[in-house]
Order: sequence, then C-alpha cells, then structure tokens
Amino acid sequence: MTELPSAVEPLLADYRTLLERELPGLMAGLYVHGSIALEAFNPGFSDVDFITVVSRRCNFDDLQRLAKIHQQLHQHYPRPPLEGSYLQWPDLGKFEDAIPPSPCFHDRQLHPAGHHDVNAVTWWVLKHRGLTLVGPEPADLDFSVDWDMLMDRMRANLNTY
Repeated sequence: MTELPSAVEPLLADYRTLLERELPGLMAGLYVHGSIALEAFNPGFSDVDFITVVSRRCNFDDLQRLAKIHQQLHQHYPRPPLEGSYLQWPDLGKFEDAIPPSPCFHDRQLHPAGHHDVNAVTWWVLKHRGLTLVGPEPADLDFSVDWDMLMDRMRANLNTY
C-alpha cells in the first residue's frame, strides 16, 4: 500500500487541521491522487494532488476562508504545491458536463468555480490507487471508470495536447 511521502505529511496534516478549525463540518472526505498515489512523487518537481469532498456547496464565506487557508499553507510550505478540487460525493467519477463548477486550487490560487482535474485519469487513479486521509476507502466510492473510455480519452489527449 502506498504511503504519504514524509515531505508532504506536515503539509497535509496542517491542511486538515486548518480546514477543520476554520470550516468545521465542511470536509467530508480527503483523498490524495496523482504522482503520490502512483509512487512517482518527486519532492523537487511534483505537486500534491488532492480531492476534498465537501458536505455542501461552498458559499462566499467558505471561499474566503479556503483562500486564507491556502495562503497560510503556502507561506509555511512553498514546496510542494497543493493542487485540487472541492467536490461533493455525487460529483466523484463524473466529468465537466455532468457536474457544476466547484472551487479548485491550482497555480497557487483558489478559483471559486472550475473543473480542475475532473477527468478519466484522475478518477481511475483515485479509485484504484488513491490514498484516503478522511472518508471511505477509494475502492468503496460510488463510481467506476470504464477502461475503454479511459483509453479513448488518453489517446485523444495525446493526439491533441
């Protein structure tokens, strides 16, 4: 089983603490995917890909507090950067056309509404290799990823990237 690299443990511990303190009850799940889940994390180059499952759609006050949390984390942990989305349980495993825009944090900025890393690769890695920090195990999440569709999307990405 994949474990968190020691370089990201303090960052993610502080993220959880700040989120629970500043927005109690908002976080329903927290998952790490991407290079960490694939055991390919490079402390000098990789980011920390996360999905935080939220108990409700974020309002203006929530967004202000999330921005503050990410700003504090960046001051204490400039590397590796966090990159992720704030989604609800029914959003998991779905694509841009099936879910509303949600808050996401990438390029060191909180975007109030977007679709960051909402794709077949993210969902496959989360489901099959993701790390649970809060919530049910990824294998128990209520979605599946069709392998043929994943391969088709990867081919399309390779041919248009």
